[in-house]
Amino acid sequence: MSQTPKGWNPAFAALIDFLVLCFAVSLFYFTPRNSCGQILGGIKERALFTFSLSVMSFVVAYFSTQFTFWAALGVSLLLAAAFLIFTAPFFC
Repeated sequence: MSQTPKGWNPAFAALIDFLVLCFAVSLFYFTPRNSCGQILGGIKERALFTFSLSVMSFVVAYFSTQFTFWAALGVSLLLAAAFLIFTAPFFC
């Protein structure tokens, strides 16, 4: 079986991503919404979605590429910031 540039088994990174993605999708699906379709609750749900996205992007960037720890952390934080900016209309 091949390994990532860091020497990790790609199945490990894929498993972590899959578990976090399942968590984010289930959280998104089961979160209550108002009559306009916006997610109710606001900050707690946004924080959980953002954390899920950050973990997934960090795992992919760090374990599956040649990014250093700090570069992978920067990528995950940039994606989290973009997520918060572009999804603001979906939250009350």
